[in-house]
Amino acid sequence: MFNNMHHLFEMHTMKRFNDTVLVSILSKMRKTGGSKLSELEWQALMDTEVDGAHLERDPEAFLNSTTEWYESSYLWSVVSMACYSRAEASARHHQQILFFCQAVDVSEQLTSTQHRDKELYKQMLAVPSVAQTNRLPGMVLLHISMRVRITTQVLPPWAVQDATGVVMEIESSSVDKHRCNSLCSGDAHPAAEMKLSELPPGVYVKLDNCDREFLPPLSCQANCRSTHSNKTEDCRKFEGWILIQPITRTWTFTDPVTRATLSVRRTQLPLMPAKACPLYSLQGATCDPGLIAHYAMPNRADDDINGSSFMFSCPGSEAWLISAALASH
Repeated sequence: MFNNMHHLFEMHTMKRFNDTVLVSILSKMRKTGGSKLSELEWQALMDTEVDGAHLERDPEAFLNSTTEWYESSYLWSVVSMACYSRAEASARHHQQILFFCQAVDVSEQLTSTQHRDKELYKQMLAVPSVAQTNRLPGMVLLHISMRVRITTQVLPPWAVQDATGVVMEIESSSVDKHRCNSLCSGDAHPAAEMKLSELPPGVYVKLDNCDREFLPPLSCQANCRSTHSNKTEDCRKFEGWILIQPITRTWTFTDPVTRATLSVRRTQLPLMPAKACPLYSLQGATCDPGLIAHYAMPNRADDDINGSSFMFSCPGSEAWLISAALASH
């Protein structure tokens, strides 16, 4: 396995945090046989809990205060709803139109236009888990300046599954451009949300922690006859920008009535909100400035981990800290 590797490192310890209480909790979590938290440690953990009564009194204020939080669950059905809540809050925060991009599903086994077939296509769109739909979501929500997560490999080794970035531009179809211009023109209040009639030909995303130029620079008028010059301020470079286009993949769908297996070709943008994802994807992640964790468990989960939903603010902590600490206390 290691024959072709030039360097091999064996990691003994890892420390990502400076908070002494958090480091102490993490140390106890890793102790064989477990170790009870001290009153100080337990109180520090409980201080991160959101006051449910306060949330019910003013849910709008809570939503506004959690715009940049992560929202997650073990269940994809909850994650799909979190995608909408995170995207909606982000669009409102950035004062941008939230666009809905519906996947295009085609099954050669469904050739008629009967009502039953239309219902099946609706049910295909409602499948929440991208693991089941070959990493392509049924509905993609986008707005300019939105933080997104790539659901599958697009441009290795940079734009791979779970790579994150920011939406810089959305290249919509000519029909949707005209609709958007009509909605935003005049004295009418601009639309908060808009369902696109066609999939965008492309979305420009600026990858996090990437300064490589994948797109050619845009030269200014004065420099249009020569090569790109860094000395000209009007010349525009696109460091870290990539063009993400709709891709087509095949997946299988089971008719809930006949139990027949249908082969489906789905075309969609491989994107979802960066702050909405299953808890498995947040293992070891630092959830700044906070995390909303819905502890609704799958039916097959063991009784000792099955429970109701909790919401915590977890600045500077790991996503698995809450569940492990609660289980060991």
